[in-house]
Order: sequence, then structure tokens, then C-alpha cells
Amino acid sequence: MAKKNRKKGRFSAEVGADVKRQKMRGSAYGYLNLPKGVNMFKEPLEGDIRLDFLPYEVTNPNHADQKAPGKLWYKAPFRIHRGVGPAEDSVVCPVSFGKRCPICEMRTKRLKEGADKEELRPMNSSPRNLYCVVPLGEKEYEEKPYLWDISAFCFQDELTDELDQDEANWNFPDLEDGLTVAIRLVKKSFDTTKFGFTKRVSFEERDEAYEDSILDEVPKLDDLLTVLSYEELERKWMGVDEVEAPQEEEEEEEVEQVPEPTTRRRKKTVVPEPEEEARPVEDDDVPFDEDEEEPEPEPKPTRRKRTAPAKEEGENLCPYGHKYGVDTDEPVAALDCSTCDAWDKCIDIKNPI
Repeated sequence: MAKKNRKKGRFSAEVGADVKRQKMRGSAYGYLNLPKGVNMFKEPLEGDIRLDFLPYEVTNPNHADQKAPGKLWYKAPFRIHRGVGPAEDSVVCPVSFGKRCPICEMRTKRLKEGADKEELRPMNSSPRNLYCVVPLGEKEYEEKPYLWDISAFCFQDELTDELDQDEANWNFPDLEDGLTVAIRLVKKSFDTTKFGFTKRVSFEERDEAYEDSILDEVPKLDDLLTVLSYEELERKWMGVDEVEAPQEEEEEEEVEQVPEPTTRRRKKTVVPEPEEEARPVEDDDVPFDEDEEEPEPEPKPTRRKRTAPAKEEGENLCPYGHKYGVDTDEPVAALDCSTCDAWDKCIDIKNPI
């Protein structure tokens, strides 16, 4: 039996995109893709913690701290937009790495047009940093490398201020001569969100130095950040589906004479419906004829009137240029239909009762 030509484009694009999303979800932590075996460290809301910061190898040529690829550095700075799209996701702002961002561009445009702070707030971005740290003396964490993602406001700003006070502490991320960072956190809240805020930073001598081999356990932090393309971020922000199935022409199927199947799956038999008894025709059931003049409709407060000029025979009667009696309430004409005083006649011609 010859095979029939299959119709294309019905599911392939959407299924492919779904497979990609599902595989990414397996290793994703928000906008981070975690390497196998690497976990996140989460600071407490309050109390004292002690962390050793480990350097990583920079890979991003557009590093936010202007560090060259191959150099060892202790933090990966980036910015995020919050509440993006219907799912209100947090996403990395491409401007962090010298790329265009549709959200930032819209914010700049609206700012120039005089928008107020409340309108601009959803388009703001906030700075964060990604670190590799070894927690010391924590019951919930082993003394091994973890990833730490925290806002600059909650930690880095205080660390920078403390480093500015004494250059003797500037070598704190060094493997051999580095220092342990002691951090005191206090609980703060914003709206209904509670978070740990760094109140104080100090430095201590490390008990032991780290071997260079530990760098094999430190992920390249730049590679862990998921940065959407301009188009992907724009679609996400606007709430548009990631993939729209392409409108492909369907190939004609070969028509074959197929014998009646004997399996449990049977062909659907179409049974003609019995004719309905004629019902009395009421005045309201009669659609307007295109050649008749439309009676003056009652004024509708939700519609603006736009009166069509007299038309010659064969000319389109739609005052907006759509197909009269055909495009009524279709997406291409829906906005105009909502303001047209000829709508009643037009919809009756399209859908006569």
C-alpha cells in the first residue's frame, strides 16, 4: 500500500519548541543554568555567615566589570528585569553585556515622553552579582563550592564600602593568601517580601589556603547566565507565544480506495440530520436586503456613527473598506465594526437567521 503524503507544519514547530523548553527546565534555576553537581547557597534572613570567595575564569568578552576573557575574577555582575510576561519572570537584561534590550529601549522612550515613575517602574532593572563561595561552619551546607546569587543592594554595596576603607583586604578572593568574609545579616522587608540585608562586613585570616586544583570545581560564571535574544525577550515581554507554527501549504493527499477496516477502529459514518420543520417567520428574522435602505437605528452610546455615502451598484457598501456582509466582526475588521452604525445590517447579511 502506497503511503499517503503527510501534512506538514501542524505540530512540528510547537513540539520542537516544547522539547527545548522541557530540557532547559531540567537544569534551570530561574535565569541560571546550573552545572551538574553544583548547588545554590541561600543566605539566611538574619544572623552571621562566613564565606570564602573563590575566583572564576572570565569568558564573556563584554564582562560588566571590563575583565578580559581568561582572567580570574570573583564576581559576575548583571542586571535583571522583574515581572516580565504573563508568568512575571525575572530575566537577565542584555544591556548588562552591551546588547540591546527592548524593555530598556521602551523605558528610555517613555522617559523622554515624560512618563511618571509609576509607569516606568515595571521597566526598571536592578543590579545583581553571581559568586562562587564556600560556606564555613554552616549546618545546612558542606564546605565546598556553591553558587551565590544576590542583589548588589543586599551585599555588594556594603562589601565595596568596606573594601574602600582598607586596601589590605583587597586580596580576599586569592586562593593562597585570601581572606574569609564574615557577614552579618538583618531581616528587612519590601511589601510582602522578606530578605536578608548585609549590615556589616569584616575579614578574617583563613585557616588554610586553597589548592589551584579547586578551580576545576568552580564553574565559569559568565556561561551560567541565560541571556535571551532581543526578539525572544520582546516576545516574552509582550506575552506572545514563543513559537508560532508556520503557515505551510498542505500537500494534496493521494486519494485511495481503502477497503472497509475490520479492526475496532471504524470509519465515522455521517448520518444526515432530519429536516427541521419550518417555523413562522417573524419580522426580526428577515435580514436586510442590500438594495433596501437601512432604517435609522436607535443611537448606541458605545458606538460612534459613521454614515456611508450613497453607493453605486456593485460598489462595496462598507464605509471602512472591508467586505460588506463578509468581514463583519472578523479580526481584520473588529475594531471598525465596533464603531460602525451599519453593523446590524451587515451582520444580518453575513449570518441570516
